[in-house]
Amino acid sequence: MVADFDKFIFKTGDELMLITFLETTSAKHKLTQSINSSNLDKVSKNTIANISLTLTGNYTDILAYIADLEASDYFINILQLELTPVFTRDGQPSPDVTLNIVTELYVSE
Repeated sequence: MVADFDKFIFKTGDELMLITFLETTSAKHKLTQSINSSNLDKVSKNTIANISLTLTGNYTDILAYIADLEASDYFINILQLELTPVFTRDGQPSPDVTLNIVTELYVSE
């Protein structure tokens, strides 16, 4: 149904809600998150919003974060996803990983 689909589309003016969702989700999974780049301040109707994020934390928490993104009320398209191991200062592997993720959302009015 088209009417049901509309609730998943990001709307201009909802930037703070989206950022709050991303921050709340990363905190829920005990991840450190930073927004590397986005065009949320420049989006308009019928365009694409791009968000690039870096998250660091436990591997299973990273996977849970991705699952939450996919299950969210936003239709988030993951364009690129890169997981890299984190090493300690003495070069030993850490239980943490870093996720670099590039996403896009279609913008409605």
